[in-house]
Amino acid sequence: MAERSQGHTCQQPENVMDIWQFGLTEMINNARDHSGGSEITVHVRKTSVSTEMAIIDDGVGIFRKIQTAMACSMSVMQFSS
Repeated sequence: MAERSQGHTCQQPENVMDIWQFGLTEMINNARDHSGGSEITVHVRKTSVSTEMAIIDDGVGIFRKIQTAMACSMSVMQFSS
């Protein structure tokens, strides 16, 4: 198994690192696949008691995307009635 670089942070158990890697990968893939944006920014902040992660994209946002999709489906329903 490949060793992960920990930089100057505390060594974490492998299962913790696997969870972080999976979560980060899924959030980036979600932003890439669904946001319609062109840029993704990742922020990680580690303190002695916690680690925070933020994935920010310049896409339309989930509520605008749903609103647009619902407007399209409502138009299709009106034409088929």
